[in-house]
Amino acid sequence: MAVEYKTGGNIISKGLFKILTFAILLLIISIALALIANILSFLGFPTFLNFINSTLSAIDKATSTVAIEVKNALQNSGVSSFLSIYGWGIFSIIMLLAFFWKLIFRAYFRLILRPYMVITTVIAFFIFYFVTSYFGFGTFFLSMLEESALFISTYIPKLSEVSYIVLNFISTYSLEYVFAYYVILYFFSFITVWLSYSSKMDYLKPSSARDECIKTLKEARKKTITLPIRMKFYVSNDNSFNAFAFAHNKVAINTGTLKEADEEVLRGVVAHELGHIAHLDVTSNTIAQANFFLIFAIIMIPANIIASTFSPKEGEKVNIFTYVLWLLFFFLMRIVSKIMNSIHYACYLIGGKRSEYKADKFAVKIGEAKGLLRFMAAFIDEPSGGFSDPHPSTRNRLSHILSWIDDSSIKEYENIDTMRIRQNLL
Repeated sequence: MAVEYKTGGNIISKGLFKILTFAILLLIISIALALIANILSFLGFPTFLNFINSTLSAIDKATSTVAIEVKNALQNSGVSSFLSIYGWGIFSIIMLLAFFWKLIFRAYFRLILRPYMVITTVIAFFIFYFVTSYFGFGTFFLSMLEESALFISTYIPKLSEVSYIVLNFISTYSLEYVFAYYVILYFFSFITVWLSYSSKMDYLKPSSARDECIKTLKEARKKTITLPIRMKFYVSNDNSFNAFAFAHNKVAINTGTLKEADEEVLRGVVAHELGHIAHLDVTSNTIAQANFFLIFAIIMIPANIIASTFSPKEGEKVNIFTYVLWLLFFFLMRIVSKIMNSIHYACYLIGGKRSEYKADKFAVKIGEAKGLLRFMAAFIDEPSGGFSDPHPSTRNRLSHILSWIDDSSIKEYENIDTMRIRQNLL
């Protein structure tokens, strides 16, 4: 019998995604109108030209008004004065605490074992360091840390001396760039996940399906410290019988799985995805992708400076060069994105099969092998495990799972006849 489930929520995230989509569409329309305006100006159609220029001015005025109103609202709020003094300091302290928490207690130090993540991180950091140091951003990065030291010395005087010793060490070895790189990468990873997944899906709301997910999570946390206390479970509008994990403690279950799976199979599927999170598989992939976004953003800094140099001043007509430049950078970014994503996927294929085996073993370890076996059996006759597939073949995975069951001392596996399953499936 299929498990009962409910979906909904995530309204704010979906709304923000629609606003972002609208803003991008508005930008594209503005560029198109600017190009048409220049063509009409060359051909001599003043009526249409005035109309287009008026439209562009209206768009610019509307966006500027919204930005000014948001800025005024923030300045007039009661929190504004406090944040203007200690805002960057508090932010820096939170980021540092998050960094050490993830590095030590969530075992992020293990990420150095992922070659493709390390390679993309080194490349992104050196590009980030070169561009930001060239344009003098290092002073701003250091000022953020200085404000954190000021905040600590004001509210926790006993730690003031230590904080300034640490600050002096950071400034001596220019580690403020490392801190800034981590902060920016952290937020780019959120943006990557949000754009790719969470802004497009509903939450799995309280129901028997969600209860089974929480039950599996609690059992998994008994076996490892690298899983968070709380996680978010989403429903992906996909009728295929599958599920997937993504960074920042999120698991998405396809509607096809929720419609067909019972509680045991659902727990087996979720246990496998929790294995990916526990082993930092999705984290390393997201960091690699976030590095790509970071590189693009850094490239846009000099692009913005060049474009602003040629942007029209008040009273001047639209300068086509500005918009063509942005358009060229946009297409360049798309080409580079495709190349880098292809390289990333090729590197992912190398370690992908090993990651799948480890996630299967994690599900066996926490006692959910029965559901996982039943889930895998549904794909026994489907082609899998090819060169372009990061998953091993289904038969190989089943063989490994059965071997791990044989070696396990978990009581729930005592009545599983692994020999019979091998004869029937393998």
